[in-house]
Amino acid sequence: MDGDEIVGILSEGDIMKLLDVHSPNLNLVLPSPLDVIEMPIRMKHEYDETTKGIKRASLTLVEEIMISPVVKIGPNDNISDAAILMDKEDIKRIPVVDDEDNLIGIVTRGDIVKALVNYKG
Repeated sequence: MDGDEIVGILSEGDIMKLLDVHSPNLNLVLPSPLDVIEMPIRMKHEYDETTKGIKRASLTLVEEIMISPVVKIGPNDNISDAAILMDKEDIKRIPVVDDEDNLIGIVTRGDIVKALVNYKG
C-alpha cells in the first residue's frame, strides 16, 4: 500500500519461488554402493542450497517481487466475474476496492467455492 492505494500484491507462492528448493534424486529402493556414499554429500549440498535460498529471500524487498499492477474488482461485481478474472490472470485472490480505489476486502478462490456451495438459487 502507498497510503490508501494498492501498489502491489505478494503471495506465499511468490516467496516460495525465491527459495528455489531442489530435491535430490535419491534411489532409495535399491541404492547402489555409490548412492550410499554420495547420499550424505548430495544432502549436504541440498541443505546448503536451501540455506542460501532462505538467506536470499530474507534480504529481498517486497517491491522486488510483488505483482504490480494489481488486478482488482469492485464490491458490486459478481462472483462469476471474479472467477473468470482469476482464471484469466492465473491468480488466487483479488483485492476488492471501492469507487475511490480504497481496499475494502479480498476475494479468494475459497470464497468463490464457498459461495457456489452455499448458493440457494
